[in-house]
Amino acid sequence: MIFRGFGSMIRAVSCVACRPFGGPGPKPIFGIPFMTESAFIRVMTAEPHDGMRDGIRFLIESSPDMEPAGEAAGGDDILSMALDRRPDILLMDIALPEVNSLDLIRKIHASAPFVRIILLSMYRNRAYVHHALQNGASGYILTPAAMDEITAAVRKVHQGGCHVSRKINMHHLDHPSVNNSVNNKDGP
Repeated sequence: MIFRGFGSMIRAVSCVACRPFGGPGPKPIFGIPFMTESAFIRVMTAEPHDGMRDGIRFLIESSPDMEPAGEAAGGDDILSMALDRRPDILLMDIALPEVNSLDLIRKIHASAPFVRIILLSMYRNRAYVHHALQNGASGYILTPAAMDEITAAVRKVHQGGCHVSRKINMHHLDHPSVNNSVNNKDGP
């Protein structure tokens, strides 16, 4: 049994490297799952502004633990792209052309629950944050935002947390994920 587990561990490590070429995913050893897709946090961006998309791509490519998983300028192709590319995180502008962002969050959350969504928004109104989190978002970042806040939010949400910009007063917001893990202590 030890040798079987040891062999599985070797196979799992080699499969992670082969995964982009269609290799099989690794099996858990002793109930502990391995990362099946990538050692990086895969981040997809849905942002209508070219300059912002370029900046986010540069930020992701500059982070040692992240990799880009696709970009969209808007529209309904975001859901199909999320299903096809299977990102860990979707950084999404709240004001996308041709689509209601809150409806899109709900659709992505229902169809691709493995994707964690972080909204980028210029709206600091708590009602926007509340509706976004109720519909399935895991984060809300006010723009313009510091690069450190974006990367910290991606990491926090990837680990299962919830990130809301400190600039938004979230006290008394009735949402369990925010009340349990608002980043009033972390981030800028």
